[in-house]
Amino acid sequence: MNEKENSSTDILNNINNQFKELIDLIEKEKNTSFSIKSFEKKTKSKRKWWILSFLLFLSISIYFLLLNDELSYNIYFLFLSFIRLILIKVSREY
Repeated sequence: MNEKENSSTDILNNINNQFKELIDLIEKEKNTSFSIKSFEKKTKSKRKWWILSFLLFLSISIYFLLLNDELSYNIYFLFLSFIRLILIKVSREY
C-alpha cells in the first residue's frame, strides 16, 4: 500500500511541477515584447506601404498619359478625383 501511495504522490508532485512550469512560461510570455498588437501594426504598415506605392504608380501613369495631347481635360479630372477619393479613404483609416 505504501508503495502505491508513494507512486501516486510522485505522480501528483510531477503534475504539480508541470503546472508550475506552465504558469512560469505564461508569465514570461506576458513580459516579452511580442504581442498581437505588434503583429497588427506590421500588417497595417505593409498595407500602408502598398497603398502609397500604388498611388505613386498611379500618379506616374497619369503623368505619362497626360503627355499625350489627345487626352481631354475630363479624363484628367476623373483621375484626379479618383486619387482624391483614395487619399480621403486612407486618411480616415489612419
